[in-house]
Amino acid sequence: MASFTECVDLNVLDRDAILEGLEGDAELLEEIVHLFLEELPRLLATIRECVANTDAAGLRVAAHCLKGSLSNFGSPPAVALAFELETMGRNGNLTNAKALHASLAASLEQLKPALEGLVLR
Repeated sequence: MASFTECVDLNVLDRDAILEGLEGDAELLEEIVHLFLEELPRLLATIRECVANTDAAGLRVAAHCLKGSLSNFGSPPAVALAFELETMGRNGNLTNAKALHASLAASLEQLKPALEGLVLR
């Protein structure tokens, strides 16, 4: 089994800072991580469908939900990408939304091992 430092890029997520925001509740952190990872595929699929169908309102809602969930983990790059998609949806301008979705999906693929590493301690 890989060590914690092999699983988590400490530059991506700061476990201590996240726990501080949760008043040190490691069980709550584990629950939040598991719920997020369970919900992530659905949210990404919804965002992809909204982009494909030029559904700006749906994109705004789905990207907003994802952004809020990501905010729990203090991941500025992924939060920024979700915010950009949310803004595109709000403005009704989905130009470059497909590329932005691809960047977000790639960012989240890099983030997943770090999230999983948060609960390996």
